[in-house]
Amino acid sequence: MSTFEEKQAQRFRLMNVMYKLTDGDTSIALHLSKVAAAVGLPEPEADLIAQYLVDRGLLKFVTFGPTLSITPRGVDEVERAHAQPKQPTPNFGVINNYMHIETMSGGQVQQGNVGSTQEMNLSSDDTQAVLAWLIAIRHAEISGEARAQANMQIEIIEAEVKSASPAVRVMRAAAAVLLGILNGVGTAGAIELAKHIPQVLHG
Repeated sequence: MSTFEEKQAQRFRLMNVMYKLTDGDTSIALHLSKVAAAVGLPEPEADLIAQYLVDRGLLKFVTFGPTLSITPRGVDEVERAHAQPKQPTPNFGVINNYMHIETMSGGQVQQGNVGSTQEMNLSSDDTQAVLAWLIAIRHAEISGEARAQANMQIEIIEAEVKSASPAVRVMRAAAAVLLGILNGVGTAGAIELAKHIPQVLHG
Protein backbone atom coordinates (compact mmCIF):
# COMPACT_ATOMS: atom_id res chain seq x y z
CA MET A 1 0.00 0.00 0.00
CA SER A 2 1.34 3.41 -0.95
CA THR A 3 1.76 6.28 1.50
CA PHE A 4 -1.13 8.04 -0.27
CA GLU A 5 -3.39 5.02 0.24
CA GLU A 6 -2.29 4.74 3.88
CA LYS A 7 -3.28 8.35 4.49
CA GLN A 8 -6.65 7.82 2.84
CA ALA A 9 -7.18 4.65 4.88
CA GLN A 10 -6.40 6.48 8.13
CA ARG A 11 -8.71 9.35 7.23
CA PHE A 12 -11.55 6.99 6.43
CA ARG A 13 -10.85 4.98 9.57
CA LEU A 14 -11.23 8.07 11.73
CA MET A 15 -14.39 9.09 9.89
CA ASN A 16 -15.78 5.57 10.30
CA VAL A 17 -15.08 5.61 14.05
CA MET A 18 -16.71 9.04 14.39
CA TYR A 19 -19.77 7.72 12.58
CA LYS A 20 -19.97 4.58 14.74
CA LEU A 21 -19.40 6.32 18.08
CA THR A 22 -22.06 8.95 17.31
CA ASP A 23 -24.34 6.61 15.34
CA GLY A 24 -24.37 9.33 12.68
CA ASP A 25 -25.84 11.88 15.10
CA THR A 26 -24.44 15.31 14.20
CA SER A 27 -25.42 16.74 17.59
CA ILE A 28 -23.03 14.47 19.51
CA ALA A 29 -19.56 15.85 20.24
CA LEU A 30 -16.55 13.69 21.17
CA HIS A 31 -13.22 14.70 22.64
CA LEU A 32 -10.32 14.07 20.28
CA SER A 33 -8.57 11.87 22.85
CA LYS A 34 -11.54 9.48 22.83
CA VAL A 35 -11.56 9.33 19.04
CA ALA A 36 -7.79 8.82 18.88
CA ALA A 37 -7.99 5.94 21.36
CA ALA A 38 -10.79 4.30 19.38
CA VAL A 39 -8.88 4.65 16.11
CA GLY A 40 -5.66 3.43 17.73
CA LEU A 41 -3.54 6.45 16.82
CA PRO A 42 -1.49 8.87 18.92
CA GLU A 43 -3.51 11.99 19.66
CA PRO A 44 -1.20 14.38 17.72
CA GLU A 45 -1.51 12.19 14.62
CA ALA A 46 -5.28 11.94 15.01
CA ASP A 47 -5.40 15.73 15.43
CA LEU A 48 -3.72 16.24 12.03
CA ILE A 49 -6.14 13.84 10.38
CA ALA A 50 -9.12 15.49 12.09
CA GLN A 51 -7.97 18.93 10.95
CA TYR A 52 -7.87 17.69 7.35
CA LEU A 53 -11.38 16.26 7.69
CA VAL A 54 -12.60 19.52 9.23
CA ASP A 55 -11.13 21.43 6.29
CA ARG A 56 -13.04 19.10 3.95
CA GLY A 57 -16.29 19.79 5.80
CA LEU A 58 -16.71 16.22 7.06
CA LEU A 59 -16.09 16.99 10.73
CA LYS A 60 -16.21 20.18 12.76
CA PHE A 61 -14.60 21.43 15.94
CA VAL A 62 -17.37 22.47 18.31
CA THR A 63 -15.29 23.65 21.27
CA PHE A 64 -11.68 24.07 22.22
CA GLY A 65 -10.32 20.96 23.84
CA PRO A 66 -10.59 19.89 21.05
CA THR A 67 -14.05 18.37 20.66
CA LEU A 68 -15.36 17.05 17.35
CA SER A 69 -18.71 16.27 15.79
CA ILE A 70 -19.55 14.71 12.45
CA THR A 71 -21.30 16.89 9.87
CA PRO A 72 -24.24 15.91 7.63
CA ARG A 73 -21.78 15.82 4.74
CA GLY A 74 -19.56 13.48 6.74
CA VAL A 75 -22.48 11.18 7.54
CA ASP A 76 -23.46 11.05 3.86
CA GLU A 77 -19.92 10.22 2.76
CA VAL A 78 -19.42 7.38 5.26
CA GLU A 79 -22.80 5.85 4.42
CA ARG A 80 -22.13 6.17 0.69
CA ALA A 81 -18.71 4.53 1.10
CA HIS A 82 -20.19 1.53 2.91
CA ALA A 83 -23.19 1.24 0.61
CA GLN A 84 -21.04 1.34 -2.53
CA PRO A 85 -17.46 0.41 -1.57
CA LYS A 86 -16.44 0.01 -5.23
CA GLN A 87 -17.63 3.49 -6.16
CA PRO A 88 -15.54 6.61 -5.49
CA THR A 89 -16.56 9.12 -2.85
CA PRO A 90 -15.57 12.79 -3.12
CA ASN A 91 -12.91 12.59 -0.38
CA PHE A 92 -11.88 8.94 -0.07
CA GLY A 93 -11.93 7.64 -3.61
CA VAL A 94 -12.80 3.96 -3.96
CA ILE A 95 -12.45 2.52 -0.46
CA ASN A 96 -12.15 -1.02 -1.85
CA ASN A 97 -8.76 0.06 -3.25
CA TYR A 98 -7.31 0.13 0.25
CA MET A 99 -9.94 -1.59 2.38
CA HIS A 100 -10.83 -4.87 0.75
CA ILE A 101 -14.23 -5.85 2.15
CA GLU A 102 -15.35 -9.44 2.30
CA THR A 103 -18.75 -10.38 3.71
CA MET A 104 -18.86 -13.85 5.23
CA SER A 105 -21.63 -15.95 6.66
CA GLY A 106 -22.44 -15.13 10.25
CA GLY A 107 -22.44 -11.38 9.67
CA GLN A 108 -18.68 -10.88 10.00
CA VAL A 109 -16.95 -8.32 7.82
CA GLN A 110 -13.19 -7.95 7.52
CA GLN A 111 -11.84 -4.71 6.14
CA GLY A 112 -8.25 -5.69 5.46
CA ASN A 113 -4.91 -3.92 5.04
CA VAL A 114 -3.62 -0.93 6.98
CA GLY A 115 -6.19 0.64 9.30
CA SER A 116 -8.66 -2.20 8.94
CA THR A 117 -11.73 -2.68 11.10
CA GLN A 118 -13.39 -6.00 11.83
CA GLU A 119 -17.10 -5.98 12.42
CA MET A 120 -19.02 -8.94 13.82
CA ASN A 121 -22.13 -10.00 15.65
CA LEU A 122 -21.34 -10.68 19.30
CA SER A 123 -22.93 -13.71 20.90
CA SER A 124 -25.10 -13.12 23.96
CA ASP A 125 -22.42 -14.81 26.09
CA ASP A 126 -19.74 -12.48 24.70
CA THR A 127 -21.94 -9.45 25.32
CA GLN A 128 -22.68 -10.47 28.90
CA ALA A 129 -19.01 -11.20 29.59
CA VAL A 130 -17.87 -7.83 28.22
CA LEU A 131 -20.54 -5.84 30.08
CA ALA A 132 -19.85 -7.70 33.35
CA TRP A 133 -16.13 -6.95 32.99
CA LEU A 134 -16.83 -3.27 32.34
CA ILE A 135 -19.14 -3.05 35.39
CA ALA A 136 -16.43 -4.58 37.54
CA ILE A 137 -13.92 -2.00 36.28
CA ARG A 138 -16.38 0.82 37.04
CA HIS A 139 -16.45 -0.38 40.65
CA ALA A 140 -12.71 -0.97 40.91
CA GLU A 141 -10.54 1.26 43.09
CA ILE A 142 -9.25 3.58 40.37
CA SER A 143 -9.03 7.31 40.96
CA GLY A 144 -7.91 10.58 39.42
CA GLU A 145 -6.80 10.74 35.79
CA ALA A 146 -6.67 6.95 35.57
CA ARG A 147 -10.37 6.78 36.46
CA ALA A 148 -11.24 9.41 33.84
CA GLN A 149 -9.28 7.51 31.19
CA ALA A 150 -10.83 4.19 32.24
CA ASN A 151 -14.35 5.61 32.02
CA MET A 152 -13.60 6.94 28.54
CA GLN A 153 -12.49 3.51 27.30
CA ILE A 154 -15.48 1.84 28.98
CA GLU A 155 -17.82 4.19 27.11
CA ILE A 156 -16.14 3.34 23.81
CA ILE A 157 -16.56 -0.40 24.35
CA GLU A 158 -20.14 0.00 25.58
CA ALA A 159 -21.02 1.99 22.46
CA GLU A 160 -19.64 -0.79 20.26
CA VAL A 161 -21.39 -3.55 22.19
CA LYS A 162 -24.72 -1.75 21.69
CA SER A 163 -24.02 -1.21 17.98
CA ALA A 164 -25.71 -3.39 15.37
CA SER A 165 -22.26 -4.28 14.00
CA PRO A 166 -19.64 -3.88 16.74
CA ALA A 167 -16.13 -3.02 15.51
CA VAL A 168 -13.85 -5.53 17.20
CA ARG A 169 -10.71 -3.53 16.45
CA VAL A 170 -12.14 -0.47 18.21
CA MET A 171 -13.19 -2.58 21.20
CA ARG A 172 -9.82 -4.26 21.48
CA ALA A 173 -7.93 -0.98 21.21
CA ALA A 174 -9.97 0.45 24.09
CA ALA A 175 -9.55 -2.79 26.06
CA ALA A 176 -5.78 -2.59 25.61
CA VAL A 177 -5.83 0.89 27.17
CA LEU A 178 -7.93 -0.48 30.05
CA LEU A 179 -5.42 -3.26 30.63
CA GLY A 180 -2.64 -0.71 30.83
CA ILE A 181 -4.62 1.30 33.37
CA LEU A 182 -5.44 -1.77 35.49
CA ASN A 183 -1.85 -2.99 35.52
CA GLY A 184 -0.66 0.54 36.23
CA VAL A 185 -2.94 0.85 39.26
CA GLY A 186 -1.30 -2.30 40.54
CA THR A 187 -3.79 -3.27 43.24
CA ALA A 188 -4.67 -6.93 43.66
CA GLY A 189 -8.22 -6.28 42.44
CA ALA A 190 -7.10 -4.35 39.37
CA ILE A 191 -4.54 -7.00 38.39
CA GLU A 192 -7.16 -9.72 38.83
CA LEU A 193 -9.53 -7.82 36.51
CA ALA A 194 -6.76 -7.52 33.91
CA LYS A 195 -6.27 -11.31 34.04
CA HIS A 196 -9.97 -11.92 33.40
CA ILE A 197 -10.41 -9.83 30.25
CA PRO A 198 -13.10 -11.47 28.06
CA GLN A 199 -11.74 -13.57 25.22
CA VAL A 200 -13.45 -11.45 22.54
CA LEU A 201 -11.42 -8.41 23.67
CA HIS A 202 -8.05 -10.11 23.30
CA GLY A 203 -6.04 -8.36 20.56
